[in-house]
Amino acid sequence: MPGARWRGPQVLAAFRNAAVHLFATVPAKSCAEAIGWLPVYPEHAHEIIGIPQRE
Repeated sequence: MPGARWRGPQVLAAFRNAAVHLFATVPAKSCAEAIGWLPVYPEHAHEIIGIPQRE
């Protein structure tokens, strides 16, 4: 595709920003602790990113 540009850096930055936002809302002292905390409380992660809760 002529003129197409690889948008890898923008995509990586978007993922990084999403992770930083997600980790900032977790009651953890570090990113490593937040990574361990989120699987234990997935409903919190779902709430943050807007996924409806299951009944």
